[in-house]
Amino acid sequence: VRTLEVTGEGDAAEADLLRRFVATVQAADPDVIENHNLHGFDLPFLAHALQQGGVAPLTQPILDTLGLARDVYGVGNNKLEAVAAGFGVKPQDAHRALGDAMMTAQMLPGLVAEWERRVAAGNHEISRQASSSSWIYTSPASARVLCPITLSGEHQ
Repeated sequence: VRTLEVTGEGDAAEADLLRRFVATVQAADPDVIENHNLHGFDLPFLAHALQQGGVAPLTQPILDTLGLARDVYGVGNNKLEAVAAGFGVKPQDAHRALGDAMMTAQMLPGLVAEWERRVAAGNHEISRQASSSSWIYTSPASARVLCPITLSGEHQ
């Protein structure tokens, strides 16, 4: 686990933190970046901050496990803690960057396996949803995994 801390104050310090974050992700060269509710929460904030700081955006595919959970389970409680608990993953500092990243990483293999099981069983609703999903899937067997990176400081 690597924590990147803001060094200084103001917009320049935030832009520096974002540049180091993007450089760290690019150096790790993950096949995919995963998060729970990435499209609905984290990604819009990150994209805006990167644009405001003049920092190039990340280019890796994004996997939003909330979208995947909705495809598998439909509407209902698809909060990270609920989905993770279904795979025996215990909460770890819920709603903190590192805790949420660890829970997401631990539940992903089970969630993907459940999705694949339902598709293989001929669940036409899952197959239909998959063709229009907002999440991206890549085979976990071949994917390089990025260690959780947390951002720390007053601009977090």
